Amino acid sequence: MRNCLSWILLFVAIQSSAQEKMEVIRSNAIPWQTRVSNVYVSEDNQVWAGSDRGVFRVYDANLGEPVNIPAGEQSLLRFRSGNAELNWDERQVQDILGEGVQITAAIFDSRRDELWIGTNDIGLLRLKSKPSLQLVEHLTTANSKLRSNQINTFYLDARGRLWVGTELGVLVGEDGRWKLVEKDFNILAISGKGLEIWMLGDGLLGKVDARDNWLPIDIPARKTEGSLSDLTFDDEGKLWIASEVITRYDPETKTFDLYGPAQDFTSQFASCLAADRDGSIWVGTRDKGLYVIRKASTIALNILVQSEVSCSGNGKDGALQVRVSGGPPPYDYLWEKGLAGTNPTGLEAGLYRLTVTDSKGGDQVGQIAITDFRMQLSAL
Repeated sequence: MRNCLSWILLFVAIQSSAQEKMEVIRSNAIPWQTRVSNVYVSEDNQVWAGSDRGVFRVYDANLGEPVNIPAGEQSLLRFRSGNAELNWDERQVQDILGEGVQITAAIFDSRRDELWIGTNDIGLLRLKSKPSLQLVEHLTTANSKLRSNQINTFYLDARGRLWVGTELGVLVGEDGRWKLVEKDFNILAISGKGLEIWMLGDGLLGKVDARDNWLPIDIPARKTEGSLSDLTFDDEGKLWIASEVITRYDPETKTFDLYGPAQDFTSQFASCLAADRDGSIWVGTRDKGLYVIRKASTIALNILVQSEVSCSGNGKDGALQVRVSGGPPPYDYLWEKGLAGTNPTGLEAGLYRLTVTDSKGGDQVGQIAITDFRMQLSAL
């Protein structure tokens, strides 16, 4: 009887977890009208967004800051498939590519210290990253198995193989040993979980078998809308698909969940997806910046200025108010400047940063500035 009860409780727990509500938030971490080309989540769960306005470090749905890229340099994180904090001299790379050639995707292979660059019409380039960028190999339709010189995307699998999605098929290999698969399809996105690989292209989505054959699945009507643009796995093994809506697919149960205008995802131009270690899905768009789809139980943090520094005071009479919801309480509040609690007072002008952690270790980071409105006089 005890064993039966244990199985029942386990089943209820699994069902409860699977049915946990997700919410869609339009992120304020980057400007709303930004055109996002790449979202990357590092191994230590840092989130980055590359865009037409530069690269942003994203701390939370409502907190981010631009990354300072030195003049004359480009960041790998601005490009599709970009997966490392790596900059290069823009002029040097453009001289290698030639005038008018556009970078369409790029990826860094840390095992081999190699940078791969995909282009719009001259194929694929491999460069050594140390001690400085140096061209090692240039693959085109003329000297390789490529059937198209238009490169769409990259993916490095768990075995160290590089997958190159092109306008006509996928080039797969390592150490100079290549094969071309699905040569009649325009492959736009590739993602994986462990040894499992999935690909997306020409409106089709499917798993790759042990022989690297692509097996598209049937997607029921209205479970996606318009063109498919990207896919990613979350840590629970669910597959997320970007189109004019965002779709979550469970390969085990073959079920689909939709996130569109009714769920507050209002962009029809999703461009890229990335999953963080907290179970949140970051969605870059071409018209409305960044969205995040996260568990409703995730901590929501708002820091409000209760009072600015007054004109007649001593410069230390500002106050903040913290409001927290979601996540299991009690909450722990850690301020960078040694403040305490949810209503710190006696504050001077400046930037204040807070990390809130719930009882299960989930956290959110927020920051806010208090302004000094006192008249500033200077001698003439």
